[in-house]
Amino acid sequence: MMRLVARLGLALVALLAVERGEAAEIKVLSTVGMQPATPELFSQFEAATGHRVAVTYDLPAVLKTRLLEGVPADVLILPSTIIDDLAKQGKVVGDSKKDVARSGVGVAVKAGAPKPDISTPDALKAAVLSAKSIGYSREAPSGMAFARVLERLGIAEEVRGKSKDTGSKAAEMLAASAIDLAVAQIPCS
Repeated sequence: MMRLVARLGLALVALLAVERGEAAEIKVLSTVGMQPATPELFSQFEAATGHRVAVTYDLPAVLKTRLLEGVPADVLILPSTIIDDLAKQGKVVGDSKKDVARSGVGVAVKAGAPKPDISTPDALKAAVLSAKSIGYSREAPSGMAFARVLERLGIAEEVRGKSKDTGSKAAEMLAASAIDLAVAQIPCS
């Protein structure tokens, strides 16, 4: 599971802008896993405050790099481990971190394909080994967690040759038959 955290609360940013009597554009960098859950929240916030939320969704590692390269952000919605690393580097205030969601990791196959049995570690191991190709994002927390699972199952080397980095496109690659088994974050909703 991945903990997602916010560096600053939208309400605090809005409050500061309200004190100056102006509408603010609040820049948010958010992991793609939050995309299903945030548009309605941001829309409600904009309607209630008159402030605009400009959000960029991407993989956590990409957003971290963008922030380190100087892309401005008022709010970060990223995995806890990345926020902690940014705090160690002095890029964010560590004690401003707040948990806002949890998400899981899921396994998917193309529509119409038999669902693999992943009910036990041995069943998951068999499903992964029997897949012709496996896709997961190597830079996303879900992919990093899956890589650790492969290590614990003792099959990391066997799987390496048939795995593909999906970035944020696991579903698209699965639908296009570029991979047989996809492993990805189950988005928050």
